[in-house]
Amino acid sequence: MSRITPVHTFDQSQFFWYNTFIFNIIYRMILSDFVKKMPYLVRYVKHSEKLSTEAIVEAVLNNGDWEDVQGMLKIVGIQKAARIFRRQLRGVRQNYNPKIANYFDLYFRHYA
Repeated sequence: MSRITPVHTFDQSQFFWYNTFIFNIIYRMILSDFVKKMPYLVRYVKHSEKLSTEAIVEAVLNNGDWEDVQGMLKIVGIQKAARIFRRQLRGVRQNYNPKIANYFDLYFRHYA
């Protein structure tokens, strides 16, 4: 019985890189569509599709209502949003209202 050998072998890291690349593109498209649908979250920005994930998390937590926060958490994920939020609070300059910062600090400690 002869064994069939493949003509061309693929490196698995190529597939991992490609999948990660495609995932990042889709993720950015979904997040930018989310922000475009709610211009009141970032009314001070001309091109909202160019905002970073960190800026979007901050805008939603500061200016959004509960449905906006839940929608953002479905896209970004609660673990990533909690990391971004904690990193922003540790920074020298942060733009969170003290009551909002306290609430989401407690929220992320409990759920993330």
